[in-house]
Amino acid sequence: MVVRLLNKNDVIEFRDLRLLSLQTVAQAFASLYEIEINYPLSKFEKRLESNELKFTIGGFEDDKLVCVLTFYRETVKKLNHKGNLVAMYCHPDYRSTGIASRVVNKLIQLGSELNELKFIDLSVLSNNNRAIEFYKKMGFQKYATEPKAIFDGVSYYDEDMMRYELVNTDR
Repeated sequence: MVVRLLNKNDVIEFRDLRLLSLQTVAQAFASLYEIEINYPLSKFEKRLESNELKFTIGGFEDDKLVCVLTFYRETVKKLNHKGNLVAMYCHPDYRSTGIASRVVNKLIQLGSELNELKFIDLSVLSNNNRAIEFYKKMGFQKYATEPKAIFDGVSYYDEDMMRYELVNTDR
């Protein structure tokens, strides 16, 4: 298993995994497969640009991208002590292999290196018990629930807000 920051050279695999996520757990994401399938490759390349405000981490098994998450940091001065874990997805064939834990641990490590970052927040469907238990094991704690956070045209879904407090918060 290899875990690293993704870059534009990973764009094809990233796009494929992203589209798979939108097909297999559509309710978990704000975006839609029908929209993103039509995005030009350049839009996915843009998502893979890395800096202190945003980056995407991938987990590879046998040189195949199987797990991904994106981090972005709040840019408003009074909010930039917070960052967000978004768009996490692990290919179903690689769940319970440890790759997702390694990807999240890489995020925590990189987040700890960012000046003045105190928290990493995420939202997860309230009925996604597997993901909630995973995030709890990783050290995230639930702090709120947003009722009817996502509407897919048919059903509403609540989301739990969870937070990881970085250990080295004296920066």
